[in-house]
Amino acid sequence: FGPCLRQREADTAVQHEMLSTNPQRRRLPGRRQQRSNASSLPTIAFWAIASLLCLTTLCLISYHVSSSEQQHVRVRSAASSGSTATESGASKVQGDADMKNRKLKSRDIAVASAIQIECIISTPHTARSMTEVVVGTFQITVRPDLAPQSSAAFVQLVRSSYYSGVYFHRVVKGFVAQAGINSNYHAQRPPKPQEVEQPDPVLPSKSLSNIRGTVSFAGGNMHLGQIFINLGNNRRLDAENNDDGSTRPFGTVNDAGMELIDKVYTGYKEGSGQVKAVKSGEVASLFPEMSRIEECHVVG
Repeated sequence: FGPCLRQREADTAVQHEMLSTNPQRRRLPGRRQQRSNASSLPTIAFWAIASLLCLTTLCLISYHVSSSEQQHVRVRSAASSGSTATESGASKVQGDADMKNRKLKSRDIAVASAIQIECIISTPHTARSMTEVVVGTFQITVRPDLAPQSSAAFVQLVRSSYYSGVYFHRVVKGFVAQAGINSNYHAQRPPKPQEVEQPDPVLPSKSLSNIRGTVSFAGGNMHLGQIFINLGNNRRLDAENNDDGSTRPFGTVNDAGMELIDKVYTGYKEGSGQVKAVKSGEVASLFPEMSRIEECHVVG
């Protein structure tokens, strides 16, 4: 190996001598390095751009997948909401139907328990033509389901013929038409309704109110027999209940009957001696336009 080593040392010495005599050759490796670096810049730029494009593509794919999932979630949510709304709507419809059925059933029970009273009315002493005065019939629907004791008392009086021949002695336009004073037309005073252990309950939510067409006992006393028909809405009378609640209406006059009651003569001033005339039998001479109930009877 000796000759080889000596040759290598000789070559190295020659290279050093050449570098020391020619400075340009010493800078040659630096220039080559620069050219090498310059030639690698496009490659680096290419891979950087490629990497950026790949990253952008991945982001777009991720966004698309996320949007699709959100859309599916919204669709499922909407479908679920629609199903819930449908179920809720169906429940509401069923609830309304049940409520309607209960109301119809309640009404059927009320109608089944109602009692129909028919009364004949006339103006017997007038000198006017029968076409000008009150003549005809009207019906009262009695509601034992709303006022059991008052209804029972009224029906008992009707069955005893108490209201045959009673005058409308008090008629106030737009207020009431009142009748039932005992007169010489009767052989005796009206029978007293049977005593009751439990009076009518005062339940405003279930009771009739004193509005047009309803019928109540005057003075809240069912034992006196006087009744009044409301010609207008008189709800203030609801507060005038006695302990037994008998001021509450117990029945209603039908619409055709109210058209007849509206024609009852209202020209006599209240408190002008009508009560005395009824009791003494002087109605024909003193109050000839006073209307009278000829008869009342149960029809159903």
